[in-house]
Amino acid sequence: DELVDNYGRNLQKTFRHIMICVPKGVGTPFVAYAWSLDYLSVYYDTWCGSVSAQVHEVGHNIGLVHSGEGDCRFCPYGDQSGMMGFTY
Repeated sequence: DELVDNYGRNLQKTFRHIMICVPKGVGTPFVAYAWSLDYLSVYYDTWCGSVSAQVHEVGHNIGLVHSGEGDCRFCPYGDQSGMMGFTY
């Protein structure tokens, strides 16, 4: 409620990216997720403080896909040389 009171309901007009931290014990545990070409990324518990997870998920927000996609259909994170692979 405080967020809406301070910034209104359309947060996309105010912020380019919004990172939501879900506290431990809320819902089913996960690492993090984000949508491609979107403004929102969501992190569970301590993953919220992981810079590599943040870079990976915001990478999705700006349109990046997992390393190796296209060349490696069966290994979703591809190589581990960049932040869009499984490096964290």
